[in-house]
Amino acid sequence: MTSDTLIIDTDGDLVLLFDPEECSSSQTDDIWTDADSSEGDSQIIDAETSKGESKSLINLTDISQINSSADEPSESKDTSWVELKQVRMLVSSKHMSVASPVFKNMPQAGSQESIELKKTGKVELSLRDDDSKAWNILLNIIHGRFRSVPLDINLPMFTQIVLLCDKYQMHEVAYAFTPAWKMSAGHDSVSGEDIPRWIFIAWTFNMTDVLEEITKGLALNYTGNGIQKLFSMTSLPIPQIVMDELENSREHAPYSDIRITVRNVRFAPNAVKIKTPTQEIYPLPTKPYKEWSFSILEKKIKCIKPTSLCAAMSLIPDVHCDQDHGISNIMTSWIRHTTEEVTGLQLASLKKNASPEIQWPIR
Repeated sequence: MTSDTLIIDTDGDLVLLFDPEECSSSQTDDIWTDADSSEGDSQIIDAETSKGESKSLINLTDISQINSSADEPSESKDTSWVELKQVRMLVSSKHMSVASPVFKNMPQAGSQESIELKKTGKVELSLRDDDSKAWNILLNIIHGRFRSVPLDINLPMFTQIVLLCDKYQMHEVAYAFTPAWKMSAGHDSVSGEDIPRWIFIAWTFNMTDVLEEITKGLALNYTGNGIQKLFSMTSLPIPQIVMDELENSREHAPYSDIRITVRNVRFAPNAVKIKTPTQEIYPLPTKPYKEWSFSILEKKIKCIKPTSLCAAMSLIPDVHCDQDHGISNIMTSWIRHTTEEVTGLQLASLKKNASPEIQWPIR
């Protein structure tokens, strides 16, 4: 197994160990590509391959070829080698202690780590459950290497960074960079697995606008069962208070007002004739509305086409005549008004004494 050490601090006394990474290459290839060759120049300069380490190669055969018929040519088999590479980062324990209270409490007097530090001048710490690339970004910030910090990252990487900040209580470390990462990750038209990610990020870094925007979309467009399924697919540590308030806000969406509106349309036979049967939206939703969302009801209500009896009985259609006594306009106006009235979760009411999100001036 090879070992790549990224030197964040040349005078560092703490070596962080991460999960080995795989580097694949075809068995027939003569050239092995280093896993760091595609990364930034600053990482390449700091990368040092440990000497005296032998490469660990694993032969992988495509499982789909195992059940192949015997008369197929052997050349069709896809065989490749995988090289495991140990990722190590040399950092300053003092910098880490200042950045994170978790790291500050790690080396205790008389501990094995403390003894090893006094003996060798360095101590190793395993962070095998953490993302090494996200750590690399945070470590550059912690050690003042700001030119090596990317301003353009995707949402999965942003999520990993926030996970580390939350786990090791390093919110201040990434504080100045969150506006740039927020813009580059993009929270417009969020759907699917990106929704829990943004809710977790917004909660951790006190992004009031993002939390309200995302949760409003959930309250309007997702059923109760849909929300449960969405969040069951993620392992992000989203606080239970957020989940409870999200379900509460969805249940208090204006379903009761819809019931009144539909009844008024349905039971007005003396003045209006319904072209599209209102039975389509019956039975009307009842709490906790697990199978309903506001958008579903909106579509069903828009299918109702009321027509006044005088217009229906008229032998000569009058385009200037009010065809439904204004009921369609009332329903359309009500839907638009109700959609605007629905709000997402308010961070201030859920998270007391939350520090405000940093805002960069817009020129």
